Amino acid sequence: MSRWFEMGRWCLLALVASVALQVAPAIAAPVDCIPIQQDLVKIPEIAASGGRLRGTILLNDREQRLNFRTPPQSLPGDLSQRTADTCFPQYVRVYNAGSVAPLPGALPDPLPGPTLRARVGDIVELTFLNQIDPNHFGNSIDQDLVKGGTGCDRVTGIYPGKDKFPDCFHGSSTGNLHFHGTHTNPNSTGDNVLIEVRPSNPAQAGAGNVTAASVKPAFDAFFAKCESELKQDVLSEWPKVWADLPASFTAQQQALLSAYDAQNDQQLWKSNAAAIAAGQWPQYYMGAFPYCFQLPHYTAATWPAPTVPGKPTLQMGQSPGTHWYHAHKHGSTAIDVSNGMSGAFVIEGEYDDALNKYYQAVPQWTRSQPLLVVNQIGGTPNLEHPQNGRTDKGPDFSVNGRLQPKMHMYPGEVQMWRIVNSSPRSAMYVPYLPEGFTWRQLAQDGVQLAPDNYEKSQNRPLRIASGNRVDLLVRAPDKPHAPLSPVIVQPNVAGAEINLVPDGQAIGYPSTLPPPVPLVWVEVSGKGPSMAFVPKDRLAPMPAYLADISDQEVAGHTRTVTFNTGGPGSGKQQTINGFQFSDTDPSTWIEVGQLNTAEEWTIVNTTTFQPIDHPFHIHINPFQVTEVFDPNQVVVTANGPAYRYVFDSATKLDPAQCYLDPTKPETWKPCGPPPPKTNLVWWDVFAIPSGRSVTVGGTAYTIGGHFKMRSRFVDFAGTYVLHCHILAHEDRGMMTIVAVGVPHAALSAVHHH
Repeated sequence: MSRWFEMGRWCLLALVASVALQVAPAIAAPVDCIPIQQDLVKIPEIAASGGRLRGTILLNDREQRLNFRTPPQSLPGDLSQRTADTCFPQYVRVYNAGSVAPLPGALPDPLPGPTLRARVGDIVELTFLNQIDPNHFGNSIDQDLVKGGTGCDRVTGIYPGKDKFPDCFHGSSTGNLHFHGTHTNPNSTGDNVLIEVRPSNPAQAGAGNVTAASVKPAFDAFFAKCESELKQDVLSEWPKVWADLPASFTAQQQALLSAYDAQNDQQLWKSNAAAIAAGQWPQYYMGAFPYCFQLPHYTAATWPAPTVPGKPTLQMGQSPGTHWYHAHKHGSTAIDVSNGMSGAFVIEGEYDDALNKYYQAVPQWTRSQPLLVVNQIGGTPNLEHPQNGRTDKGPDFSVNGRLQPKMHMYPGEVQMWRIVNSSPRSAMYVPYLPEGFTWRQLAQDGVQLAPDNYEKSQNRPLRIASGNRVDLLVRAPDKPHAPLSPVIVQPNVAGAEINLVPDGQAIGYPSTLPPPVPLVWVEVSGKGPSMAFVPKDRLAPMPAYLADISDQEVAGHTRTVTFNTGGPGSGKQQTINGFQFSDTDPSTWIEVGQLNTAEEWTIVNTTTFQPIDHPFHIHINPFQVTEVFDPNQVVVTANGPAYRYVFDSATKLDPAQCYLDPTKPETWKPCGPPPPKTNLVWWDVFAIPSGRSVTVGGTAYTIGGHFKMRSRFVDFAGTYVLHCHILAHEDRGMMTIVAVGVPHAALSAVHHH
């Protein structure tokens, strides 16, 4: 077995061991699994009405039926090793639509959180409730704190090793929401991932449990005031201070947090009180929190928008498209999202209007189209059933909570597939669709493609990293298909795992790669009118605010951000710019001092101990990619497969190769003329190519992979985060705060833990 494969197994086994119970419970008996090729499940929905998206999302826990591979060490899709899928009951944390949890009883199957559906310009008003029972999750932070521990989930085995709070696995009963892809207020009740809502449930609080009914009067008053404030000014970041919340709610929270602190020897209310005194937004809540923010509608016909002296002008609008939300408590994002704490957030606008007009045979055509929320659902991190639940390459992909579901198309039909990769770890490579199917890409990460890019995208392979979204138009073949057609994807965490040479191998990579797996199956049957792809001139025009970021905009505003995984035994395994996440040291943060500016960043990956393409994600503002350098790229030469980039000048080069000087990092960039910087794609997640170690003349060099991105840091000042979207990396420190337009002197008052 290769060294690379052994290291890959070490990383995943380390994740498993990191949250193991000190004393494993008795293993429950297996239960019947739901067969594959069941119809694609439609996810419950909370839809906007009258310009507001108002509803309740309940976070609680319940026992579900989860699939595990048998034997546990078999790879996803590898039927040569695998004997069966086995299902076990497993407690998981789940999002529910509404304020009432499903009644206990028969084991349910996994389901994503409710789909949120709104329109650009709407105001989001969500009541978030946390009623998790921490006693269902072993030696988590709740028990560790009571026992006077470190704050990390208590473990046995090789993990967490040198991990220290807050950069360890912890806090999995704390809840919040990250609205991934929203351009909005990152503070107070907006897309604020620094909020931590502790659970309040009947088992712990009895009649004093926080419920939807107990907070409804206060939240109704708050939402009415918030809506009034935000409608007056699209750039408003109201509420700004604690006193903007209803007094009945703030008094309740002070009492509940003080009682919690007394029982658990914590200082949550003390921390809140210090933040309030400093004019900052407090972080900790018990049982409930009101989210309220606007999805700004850019109405100007040009960019930049005409200005009014003395009045700020909206510089960027909310992009209509396929976005999503998920748990974002630092320390437990991997566990929570693996459990299924993610859901789609569809934001409609002119993008949908144009498609609906073209495909007008079906009213509101885009609303009837398939939504695919992909995940790697599992209870492995909980290890309630450790021997049966162990996997070393992550669970198989699920779609809307089911493995390999079935979709339906009639011959010649065109469907719009909205795909969300909410997996906490793996990317999906889609090299092709089944024979006879064709596709074009409409949007990337919730932002529409330029019409020319849409037209050029036909049947182009896709790599959908963790956190990415893709909107596809898919056309079925003109004749019925029998049997069912599988849509095959290749799991991967490094681009070179999919950039294979013809014999199926790539230099420096394991001989045993995760096999391809069916994502969904498609049944082509029945009859209907033949359909065509929408012509590019019938798409919605590109919004003015999506104008390409020019050289002049970013002139003089550049910086480098470096991601690194140190490998086994290293003191700091997951870092950005050499630091693990810190809420107390602003010197480790990234400061964009002036709001409404553009910058160009070089995002570097120096990980070399094994191939890992860290998916870079930044909140609030999307970005454009202008350059990609992958030092591990493989090409076919006259002598077989070889690296494209050669660092030893004595090597005889093939025409497909080029030499780069290992002593001059400024030469480490793609060969050939740079591509034009027009019609660039907008992203909010982009996988950084892995680094490569080379030795030339007895000297070792680390050649970092990188991409260059440009972003406009506009409209909303405040603090938010960037991080790796392999969520176990983020939990262990690969995250940092971005402070935009915040005076440097004020940064010391910002705290996360």
